[in-house]
Amino acid sequence: MNRSEQVKHAFNDFTNDYDNFMEKTKHNNAKLKTLEKLKSRITGKVLDVATGTGDVALWISKNTFSSVVGIDFSEKMIEHAKTKGDNIDFLVQDIENLKFNNNEFDTVICCLAICWFGNREKCISEMKRVCKSEGNIIFLEEDGNIKSVDNKTDGIMKTFENLENFVSVDKIKKIVDLELIEQTPIEPVDENHGLVGLVFRK
Repeated sequence: MNRSEQVKHAFNDFTNDYDNFMEKTKHNNAKLKTLEKLKSRITGKVLDVATGTGDVALWISKNTFSSVVGIDFSEKMIEHAKTKGDNIDFLVQDIENLKFNNNEFDTVICCLAICWFGNREKCISEMKRVCKSEGNIIFLEEDGNIKSVDNKTDGIMKTFENLENFVSVDKIKKIVDLELIEQTPIEPVDENHGLVGLVFRK
């Protein structure tokens, strides 16, 4: 099983506990605070990449005038997302091979997912391909101040720690290679994590 298959398998297994984990660790709070700061940048037809259980897509649908499509390669995550909102198209798709036309979306957003991408250059290339000229590509990512899970951690969280492949903010900027038009201050998630929002103009 290659790394991408391992990541997919891990998220499928974690689906039922994912929302509680994100709430308990205050990741959701930090995500929503950061999205609020970037709200004016989220316009038109939006693609939410690696949507997971759909919370970012749902927030966009409720708080902007945008239409939203959410995609993830985890079938179980998408099944769960579909139970939350019937006005959003939640689809099983692989970010490395998106089934959308060139220049189809006004905004492409990706939250806390780059560290799970297999070929991140290919993934970001696909995000750029489906984004319209003058559209926005938005990332919400960890700032890198992440403490290791201690040796007592086991089970699914240890699996995630072993699979996570952190990408720095500077590295994201280099790979995206577009004009950075906004960067939010680091938002606290918990004592171990911070979140930053990056907006690029295609």
